Amino acid sequence: MPTSKWTTVRTTLTHFVEINYAVPAEQVRPHVPPILELATVGDRLAFVSAVVMREEGFRPLWLPKIGLSFGHINFRTYVRWGERFGTFFFHTAMSSPLAPLVRAAIGMPAWWTPLRFERARDQAGLITRQAAYSADYGIAVEVQALRYLPDHLGYFSSVQSGLAFLTSPPLGYFVRGDEVYEYAVTHEPVSVRAGRVEVAIWEPLEQMGILTSEYEREHPHSVLLGQPIDFTIYFPAKKITTSG
Repeated sequence: MPTSKWTTVRTTLTHFVEINYAVPAEQVRPHVPPILELATVGDRLAFVSAVVMREEGFRPLWLPKIGLSFGHINFRTYVRWGERFGTFFFHTAMSSPLAPLVRAAIGMPAWWTPLRFERARDQAGLITRQAAYSADYGIAVEVQALRYLPDHLGYFSSVQSGLAFLTSPPLGYFVRGDEVYEYAVTHEPVSVRAGRVEVAIWEPLEQMGILTSEYEREHPHSVLLGQPIDFTIYFPAKKITTSG
């Protein structure tokens, strides 16, 4: 793993909501390079996640904590390259002018879009509701926060193994031109609570044919709301192969 402070990025993730769908692998396979194997569960089901968050203090490691802050959403699935496990990113949208620079500099599928966040708390200060909207990108999500931790994650032997799979993949993959790139990330385990979807509109996933109905959108496998967490990304990404 690269450790140079000149190419390493650090950020703090807040307003973290991850909505996970288990869908037939054949709906996902056409959007993933052949060299990457889908990490399937059950009867050939692939997980696809929509992850909404704010990034605070996004900056190179050599800068003090005075970096950019912006909204961020990504759509991803879970893959293996040999013995290596990570997430493959279909799309990433950011409410920052940094997005075109990221796309130009390292080729990640990052686009600019306005993102509006809403958050409500109860009298004790606990988050009760989170929402995010982008009319330009065709996104609207409203999640009711529940007071308990997830007590079951289908297709996994334990909640801990499911959370490790869904929230802590150590590698990220994306396509640039005809090439597949890999980069590494590190963070502490994500502390989460369960949530319930009230509204979920994901036009990018519908346009790709990954989610095909309103019922499917609003009945995910799981909804996870995370506490703020520091996140380190190790660039530059490494080219692994042609996407063929």
